[in-house]
Amino acid sequence: MIINILFLFYIVSLGCAIPLSIGIKDNYRKNKLTWADSVSLLIARQLESACVMDNCITISEASASGTGFIIDHNKDNTIVMTAAHLCESTKNVRQSSIINFEITEIRNTHEMGIIKNQQLILSQQILYNDPVTDVCVFKIPRVDGEKVRIAKGAPRYGDKIWSIGAPVGFFPESSKPLVSGHYAGGAERSMKNDPSLGFYNFSMPTVPGMSGSPIFNNNGEVIGIVSAVHSDWHMICFSPTHDQIIKAIEAAKIALKNQE
Repeated sequence: MIINILFLFYIVSLGCAIPLSIGIKDNYRKNKLTWADSVSLLIARQLESACVMDNCITISEASASGTGFIIDHNKDNTIVMTAAHLCESTKNVRQSSIINFEITEIRNTHEMGIIKNQQLILSQQILYNDPVTDVCVFKIPRVDGEKVRIAKGAPRYGDKIWSIGAPVGFFPESSKPLVSGHYAGGAERSMKNDPSLGFYNFSMPTVPGMSGSPIFNNNGEVIGIVSAVHSDWHMICFSPTHDQIIKAIEAAKIALKNQE
């Protein structure tokens, strides 16, 4: 009798657990606020300084804004993904000159980080950066934030997609811009070292500042990253492929493991 009661209790519990798990998954899929919690404004800054020994004076400064999103939390660090062109210095100046008869070094430094709670949290280390596929992964000190889910496979032509980013640097914490569109298929381009480099096309409004924005499918899973926009029509944007994103994540994991 007792065994029958316990078995009945197990069946009832299992029947409740399945709808509950479906409900949790469905809630994540529909909750755009959860998606937005993983996305942050990214600031990249480049300084050129004239230095005598360790005394430096800034002689020029350039900055740009983009978007980054959390892909993982690792102990005391948070792992962020963005577009590779935001992780690179636009120039690499290393030269010496004579100013006022003193040997002066011209130093060029590049730094970047995300804005969280109105504070700039600088990158500690770039774990992966590929300017060809335009994917960058870096780590920062641990911050609060939802980590995105990465899609298990590639999108299908015509799939509905979404993106949250910082167009022209506009990105209030309470009003993160949200756009939508469709997956418009993949294509290939010829590169010096890879004659058939794949990329994705999305039909979605995109402007400068949205570089590095995650592109979500209808289930709230990342299937792309805003890399570039067509120069003549802002409704066509380009992205690394799903395979290229997975490769970047795996390489970043290896880099983290090698540090342990």
